[in-house]
Amino acid sequence: MQNLKAEAPGCEHLLQEAPLGILCIGEDGGILRISPSLEEWLGLAAKSWEGRPVAELAGHPQLGACLEPLLDACQDEAVLEWFGDRWLRLSGQEVRGEGGACWAVFVTDVTPEMGQLERLRRESEHDELTGLLNRRGFRRTFRATLKGAARHGLPVALIYLDLDDFKAINDEHGHESGDAVLRELGRLVRASTREEDIVARYGGEELLLALPFTDPAGARAKAEQLRRLVAGHPFPLGKGQGTARMTVSAGVAAVRFEAGGLDEDPEEAVRRLVEEADANQYAAKHQGKDCVVGGGTGPCRDGGRPA
Repeated sequence: MQNLKAEAPGCEHLLQEAPLGILCIGEDGGILRISPSLEEWLGLAAKSWEGRPVAELAGHPQLGACLEPLLDACQDEAVLEWFGDRWLRLSGQEVRGEGGACWAVFVTDVTPEMGQLERLRRESEHDELTGLLNRRGFRRTFRATLKGAARHGLPVALIYLDLDDFKAINDEHGHESGDAVLRELGRLVRASTREEDIVARYGGEELLLALPFTDPAGARAKAEQLRRLVAGHPFPLGKGQGTARMTVSAGVAAVRFEAGGLDEDPEEAVRRLVEEADANQYAAKHQGKDCVVGGGTGPCRDGGRPA
């Protein structure tokens, strides 16, 4: 298999015409051929590398970083990797000839396709009105957060916020004013949270926040801060209609796992915690609204005093 051109003319054509690159590795781990396009991208003098062990590429400033996924690609499984400014798809295929066998590693630039996929994913997981995550995006992101918290034995909390008497805004001022209030609520809450916090529009006038590394007392304090922030904020109604004063009812749920991982299905853990936070938010409504339930003692308002 040392003379790839003589034994398999089709392979030589493939080497010359590949859109990004092909690396051929012999059964002994030596480099047989490097296609011109891969040679140009990596800045390799292909002839000087042919016959050398592929492991020596570990010292190459670009290829060294992708050596492991390149070798993974020799297991017939496609690998997606991010290298500097592009997404590359690496896949391997065994090529046999009279002189033996080699592995052809195909390297294809899929940056445009990945960019389109990312745009589609973002559109499917974000709320168009507020720009926050939607229910689908929240559940996917929060599953990963729960897994990390469980693995390291860290606390995580939820805050379920529901605007009080929101229907009156739509009835009295119209749905465009209602949309303006929701956009402002999303902006206000997002600006008041940490980068690692997850904020989503979970329903019509409902926001759901996930707070990593936060115990019940911390989550309750944050919910109370947000409650006061909303109550004191003038919400623009748009089209010269002035502003409105709004309040929220908040429910808190929190959990701390034993280190070592989840002992239940992640989706079930998400469902259970969301239901608990929602039930506490519902209780806050029935306690008179504009208050927080969960994460401690009974409902509170005005800086934590019992309702």
